[in-house]
Amino acid sequence: MDGSVTESQFLHIWKCYHISRDEKLKEQLILSRMPLIRAVSARAVLHCPKDMDLEDINGYAVLGFIEALDRFDPRVHTSFPAFAVCWMRGRIAHGAREHAGIKRSQIKYLTQTISLNTGTAEEELLERIADPEDALGDLEDRLAMHQLHSLLEKQIAKLEPRQQMIIRRHYYEKVSLRRLGQDLGCSPSWISFQHRQALERLRESVGREPLFAEEKSQYLA
Repeated sequence: MDGSVTESQFLHIWKCYHISRDEKLKEQLILSRMPLIRAVSARAVLHCPKDMDLEDINGYAVLGFIEALDRFDPRVHTSFPAFAVCWMRGRIAHGAREHAGIKRSQIKYLTQTISLNTGTAEEELLERIADPEDALGDLEDRLAMHQLHSLLEKQIAKLEPRQQMIIRRHYYEKVSLRRLGQDLGCSPSWISFQHRQALERLRESVGREPLFAEEKSQYLA
């Protein structure tokens, strides 16, 4: 379904959604008016903090659109688009205020968390940041990488001793699998088998963890 859906068709789908609260119908309604959502987001950029991404603004617009879907009453409001635009603008404005207000506290929280986990002084962390304007993203990346490293270390420690050694020497010390086979007096096929088996076990165990799904898939590909 796309923007070609007429207003009467939209209202018919909305009535079905209003009764059933079917998630698929809600998704259809959102997709059918995505051009309107993007247009509202594009206009709102001028009134939002400069470091707010357009995708974030668009996300707030979608939230406002969903709120409009849940609150619209055709007996009271004659036009759903006008009603939805008001809710989208309100949600974007709320998101912009939150973004501006919590950025400083987020930076403080992240520096404290990383400091506690790594033993690095908060002042030193801030000094290492290349671009002060991008401090929040930099700190979030550092915290995510530290937590991901800790997660992988925990799962590697559960492997068999030889598989632990293969993973650590191959990925941490950059020793080739062929060289590992020579050092252990094993055939290349045996080393390759152990390497594949270790990665499969890591994928399975790490895959059960709820955090950092995207980063995990990149590191274990």
